[in-house]
Amino acid sequence: MNRTTIEELLRSLTVAAVAASLLLQRATAEEPARTAKESEVSHARGFSREIRRAAEGVTQSVVLVETLRGPRETPQWRNLSHHGERPDGQSSSPPFEPSSAPRDERGSGVIIDGSGVVLTCHHVVARADVVFVTLPDGRRYEPLEIRSDPDRDVAVLLLPVNTDLPVAKLGDSDGVEVGDWVVSVGNPYGLERSVSVGTVAAPRRNTPLNAVPLIQSDASSNPGSSGGALANLQGEVVGMLSGSIGVDDGFQGVGLAIPIKEAQQAADYLMKEGSREHFDLGCDLQPISPLQASHLNLPKAGGFYVLYVGEGTPASEAGLRVGDFITRVDGQPIDAGSPPRQVVEGVLPGQSRQLTVYRQGRHEDLRVPMNSPPTASDAKRLERRGRASLQGFCELLGMSVGPLTPGTARLLGYPPTTTGALITEVELRGVAYKDGIAAGMLVVRVNDHDIENPDDFHRTTKDLPPEKPVLMLIASPDRRYLTVLEL
Repeated sequence: MNRTTIEELLRSLTVAAVAASLLLQRATAEEPARTAKESEVSHARGFSREIRRAAEGVTQSVVLVETLRGPRETPQWRNLSHHGERPDGQSSSPPFEPSSAPRDERGSGVIIDGSGVVLTCHHVVARADVVFVTLPDGRRYEPLEIRSDPDRDVAVLLLPVNTDLPVAKLGDSDGVEVGDWVVSVGNPYGLERSVSVGTVAAPRRNTPLNAVPLIQSDASSNPGSSGGALANLQGEVVGMLSGSIGVDDGFQGVGLAIPIKEAQQAADYLMKEGSREHFDLGCDLQPISPLQASHLNLPKAGGFYVLYVGEGTPASEAGLRVGDFITRVDGQPIDAGSPPRQVVEGVLPGQSRQLTVYRQGRHEDLRVPMNSPPTASDAKRLERRGRASLQGFCELLGMSVGPLTPGTARLLGYPPTTTGALITEVELRGVAYKDGIAAGMLVVRVNDHDIENPDDFHRTTKDLPPEKPVLMLIASPDRRYLTVLEL
């Protein structure tokens, strides 16, 4: 081997060594990234396994609840009945109204006792003519009995089964915290036992929708999910799905669930005592904001302002008045943000409640009897109130008032005996306009003075100092609002 060949061989070996060194360096540099990626994948797979285990522990105890409402007729038959053309020669059905079309709905439920006890929401089965429950194995039953607690939105369905059913494992809803992962299992849009995952946003969210604080999460809750299960990663049910906010526009990421502790307590009562009567004081109440509390010279915002008191109601008999501010229930202070239903929460037939009210600078105790459930007229008023906006008005400015004649009252939908100063004009882009105040509403109270006509309004407001805010009670045909008017 000559000298030239040896030199070429050495150069080749050097190049190979450098290349190998570079490859080794690259492999060494890529190893941490590869390890990190593999770790992430492994963590995701592990989390998926936890979700699957949690869902598997719940799905076999979640049932489909179907409700039938209204007459069972095909559209064609109904159309013939509407025109009085029944082909069977029988007398036709009453004239058909579009709003009276049958409304069938689906919801969910959770088996809490192997003997056939299903937990669901009251609103799922309320006013249903027929209810069916379909088990995960396909068996379908009509409940022997339905027991409901409307205030807590809880119902139990007793099924006629002769075999033990798979029962949900109930967890500790008091231990739920912000950021906890939760799994929802329900039947949204009839898609049976659908699973969704999310995190808890608030473990005890006060809302006007229920007498108890609710668990708020972003686990999906769509129509048909109500009554389903909200479980932790251990497969324990910590809440019963009760709906979501903004559901008319699709799920908005705000799912609500009744804590299982409260739902189970309500179910235990229903199993022992039967359906709980729904009591109504016969008055409309509104929580007070800190701004409104300061203008009422109250030490804090916790409490309810009395917007309306019906004649012959428990509230009226106890001496409750429009303008009263309820600060305590049975001696217990009312926390800011508490729902008005707290006033009747937990009451039993024949019991009474002591309400502490703030009236004209002093506190008074009133004893309110709870002797009977609401009448049909009360129920209609409650339904109207449920459709009302939950947000009060503030900083009312830019409006004119005039007299309310009997003819105008009739056209606007007010009872003929209604009194107040009629709002006849609202300035475009003014504060009242932006807050939703509209011509056709009434001013019925300013501070502590009832307003029956425009003269009362002008007499009450003419000497008010411009720097002092005014409390004003505004009415429409189906609702009332308390607002602070900044002059």
